[in-house]
Amino acid sequence: MIAIFLLLLAGLVAGLAWMLWDARYVFIVAIEDGKVRSQRGSPSPSFLRDCRDVVRLHRLRRGKIYGERTAAGVELGFSREIPEHARQALRNVWTPPPSGGGDGAKRRA
Repeated sequence: MIAIFLLLLAGLVAGLAWMLWDARYVFIVAIEDGKVRSQRGSPSPSFLRDCRDVVRLHRLRRGKIYGERTAAGVELGFSREIPEHARQALRNVWTPPPSGGGDGAKRRA
């Protein structure tokens, strides 16, 4: 009986850890066969458009761009398929959201 309880508790802790780990992503942009699409969240339309330009310019075929929530705000992260020169180009076209959090589109008066 105790073994079942410990197993359920371990599953609950693992699930909670996974949810917290996954919650750090504000958005995920996927590159598949040279095409750019928003996989999660709502990156700005201008960022997606600029991502398409960078992907075409650097001939990227696959990879992911992550908007990661950090103590300093939202920062970009990249999968290993994206080379450093393309990462820098993507950083150059990205504008971080205002310090109030969110994507800046839902401001209240």
